[in-house]
Amino acid sequence: MSAGTKLRQWLMTGVSYMIPFVTAGGILIAIGFMVSGDPAGFTSISVDNALSGALGDGTSIDMKLRVGALIFQLGAGLFGFLLPVLGGYIAFGIADRPGIVPGFLAGALAGTVGAGFLGAMVGGLLAGYVANYIAGWSVPAAIRSIMPIVVNPLLSSIVVGLGMIFVVRTVVKPVNTGLTTWLNGLAGGSLIVLGVI
Repeated sequence: MSAGTKLRQWLMTGVSYMIPFVTAGGILIAIGFMVSGDPAGFTSISVDNALSGALGDGTSIDMKLRVGALIFQLGAGLFGFLLPVLGGYIAFGIADRPGIVPGFLAGALAGTVGAGFLGAMVGGLLAGYVANYIAGWSVPAAIRSIMPIVVNPLLSSIVVGLGMIFVVRTVVKPVNTGLTTWLNGLAGGSLIVLGVI
């Protein structure tokens, strides 16, 4: 199997696990907008405020807004998993179970450092390679039993976490920011080009 085929397979593993989160989260957010009847006002209502029926200043919240806000929060909660799931399952595609912990960390840090989907993909690849490399170490029998549950997750998370903070944040974040700015610029005028992309 060629390197390009393997890379595509690893990336598609991450994407295929991420898609259900995208679809379920997106549909819940859309339902929240539909139920509330308010295109913007309910998105900042917290779960606690929606359940109590009042904002912090004592202003009461309409029932439709309360229900819409709760449904919106469910969708937003699912969207919070997009980058960790993408990074985690790309790493899983490379290293199997040892890749999941550092891969999820890479995806979570991609969001934290502003590297976005590109950062989660790069971090997932890094996590998979590092976890796979550590899993291949020849270690004494006394340590072998704790390698997959303690040593590999710990060491791979340290390496991947530092790599995300010091390398991916520096290299990938500017690329992600530039692409986002460019796509936002297309939204104003070149709608056909944006649609093709």
